[in-house]
Amino acid sequence: MNFTRVFSLRAGKLRSVFGQQSIEYGLEGLDGPLYSGEMEFLNRPLSDIYTNQSVEIDAKDFIRRHKLSVDKVWKIPNDGPQTLLECFQLGLKLAGPNGTICGTPSTDGKYQLKTYGDMEADSMLIGSALDYYGLMGARDMIAIYSTNRYEYDAIILGGYQTNITNVALYDTLGLEAVDFIMKETQIRVVFIDQLKRLMLFSN
Repeated sequence: MNFTRVFSLRAGKLRSVFGQQSIEYGLEGLDGPLYSGEMEFLNRPLSDIYTNQSVEIDAKDFIRRHKLSVDKVWKIPNDGPQTLLECFQLGLKLAGPNGTICGTPSTDGKYQLKTYGDMEADSMLIGSALDYYGLMGARDMIAIYSTNRYEYDAIILGGYQTNITNVALYDTLGLEAVDFIMKETQIRVVFIDQLKRLMLFSN
């Protein structure tokens, strides 16, 4: 496989596996648009974990809808967030930089909470790294070969910061399919979470 660079996600750090030098990325001045209008709030706490969140509206085609929007499909307001990046930015605005966005499992079985501020800083770091290595929005793509994890989302958002499309790679695709996808999309950067996956690219 031909590619420019492979990054490891080990220990939550952005690190070049075939790295040259440690690089500090400045995050100042990277502001994005925020949704300032009013958006219908549909989230309601569940009474318990067994409460149904959806109802069946078509038994033949197995169609279900959220119980708070049974009669119609809820639509995003025209002045609301239209992209995943804008959705994140809205969440950041509403929750604040110290608001919890997710938790990551630790070796002791407990979860370490990550904040919107963590995600913003890490995604901007990744976006800056992609720019440093010469990737251009609307031209280049990045691949992510990883299980679901915090860094996966940070990479996706980092690509969105610079308008770079991401391509997901999975073990179930098989090596030949992964190789085909890499060549077809002309991937220049791939992010990998495990050594065994990295070894596939050394052949």
